[in-house]
Amino acid sequence: LSFKLGRGERHTPGRLFTDLDEPAARALIREVGGLETLAITVSYDVRPGRETEGWTNALVRRVG
Repeated sequence: LSFKLGRGERHTPGRLFTDLDEPAARALIREVGGLETLAITVSYDVRPGRETEGWTNALVRRVG
């Protein structure tokens, strides 16, 4: 899973985005249930001009 680093939802014309930081990502994973968190990392965009945009990345697997 990958979410733009932040908290909350934002709207652009015709699109809805959910931004999460690590605590919010862990809370979402718990809420969904049936998932085990293997890793959560933060990375930064490599596209020119977007190097300060962070991403919360979660590696999960189904359990049960």
